[in-house]
Amino acid sequence: MFVTGQSGLTADGYVAQLKSLFGANAGAVLARYPLSAYAKPFYALAAVMTDGGIGIACAVNATATELAPQTTVYRYEFNDPTSPTLYGFQPPGIDMSNAHSAELAYLFGFTLGYRPLTAYERALSYQMIRYRAAFARAGRPQVPGQPAWPRFTGATHRALILRPSGDTVSAGTAGEHNCAFWSSLPSSS
Repeated sequence: MFVTGQSGLTADGYVAQLKSLFGANAGAVLARYPLSAYAKPFYALAAVMTDGGIGIACAVNATATELAPQTTVYRYEFNDPTSPTLYGFQPPGIDMSNAHSAELAYLFGFTLGYRPLTAYERALSYQMIRYRAAFARAGRPQVPGQPAWPRFTGATHRALILRPSGDTVSAGTAGEHNCAFWSSLPSSS
């Protein structure tokens, strides 16, 4: 969502963006996120920015790790690769399903999507709303008949992955988003 203005990004433009954003670390970022691994330069830049470029995934993981010794933490990732895109955020030729804020339609019944939720997506929406209601009511997002949402700890890093095909628990979200790589980069300033 944060790079929608880059939908026409070229391979040379991707490399230039990395140099501008990461300076001396651009080569390391390019090696970790090579263009050959993505259908378009846009998707490579989106992965970079999601994981560590603006720090969404890795920052959330770091924040959860810092908070876990002080309070109860529950972490999730929304993962519906066919979710409807919000109006105005669909660049031509780019699939914006599963982008940042896609889950808002599921939680708040937004009608700003380019299509309504499917039956599977409505079921996930209902499940997500029930989890949130249980958390608001009792401080724990546990709902009878739904998968158990594990507590996040610095040792386990468990997160609930919310998807229409069924929830799963992952302890690998930090690995999936290359957080060790991002934290290992020296300051490029």
